[in-house]
Amino acid sequence: MHVGLVELGGTKMSKSLGNLISVHNLLRIYSPDAVRLLLASHPYRRPWEFHLPDVDRAQRTADSLSAAAGGTASDEEPTQDSFIAWAERAFLNALEHMDLPQAVHMLELLARAIVQRFLPSDELEIARSRIRSLARLLGLRLDGTVA
Repeated sequence: MHVGLVELGGTKMSKSLGNLISVHNLLRIYSPDAVRLLLASHPYRRPWEFHLPDVDRAQRTADSLSAAAGGTASDEEPTQDSFIAWAERAFLNALEHMDLPQAVHMLELLARAIVQRFLPSDELEIARSRIRSLARLLGLRLDGTVA
């Protein structure tokens, strides 16, 4: 098993082969959150192939999470049977099992529920607060900035 192996064009990415794409170069175009989401979207113990469309998708996800987190937030607790509480439990369970792609997916579901107003209006501020705190566990800032 190759831990952390990233491929480009079917070949191991490496400086000596000249096919290395550095984080520094990605940050010229994409936000730090997008780069973090790109890395978190792949199981860390499996090799994966680098594709620019995946970075574009990660940037759209970062933008969506930032949009969902925007606005006023509340420190109130969600009810135990709410979608917010379910999403939070599923996110934390995914982290506990080192399933970062699933954790990212749960953030995406919560963001979609906020942006598309699937939640009752009295729960939106609670959901914004939760998405901010959960995203911080992945190192996301959700400020929408590109470095």
